Amino acid sequence: MPRGEAERQRITQDADELRAQIAEQQRVVADPAAAAAATGARIQTGIEGQRPQQQAVARAKYVNPPR
Repeated sequence: MPRGEAERQRITQDADELRAQIAEQQRVVADPAAAAAATGARIQTGIEGQRPQQQAVARAKYVNPPR
């Protein structure tokens, strides 16, 4: 692939990404309450993912039990 074609492809991808970001920002401006609710839900999901899970306590089996 020629260098100019690679550069053109990168620029096109960048422009597409910027268009998607603009569309997202327009949705936020159009309905800020929904955006706040979605953000709160993402934060809650992230917090739940960081909480340590309760691990079941397994009884230890000893080859030579203590005396």
